[in-house]
Amino acid sequence: MYSATSSFVMEFLKFVNQKLGLAIICNLHLLSLVCEYSTRVIGLREGRIVYDGPAKGIDDQVYRQIYGDEARPVDIV
Repeated sequence: MYSATSSFVMEFLKFVNQKLGLAIICNLHLLSLVCEYSTRVIGLREGRIVYDGPAKGIDDQVYRQIYGDEARPVDIV
């Protein structure tokens, strides 16, 4: 579950993408939002691309490549 604001914004961007056919580029830091709303993900670490692929391809290994070995997933409620 996300805040009303983040859900509203993401649903609006989804609408724009699907109904108007516009590509959306969005800088997100919560992988739960990324996985729910994205089709393609480009993960950066220290300015370098460490992942470029489908959101469904993000697993624990990819998560650590993006955020580092000590990072743990967090969901904002």
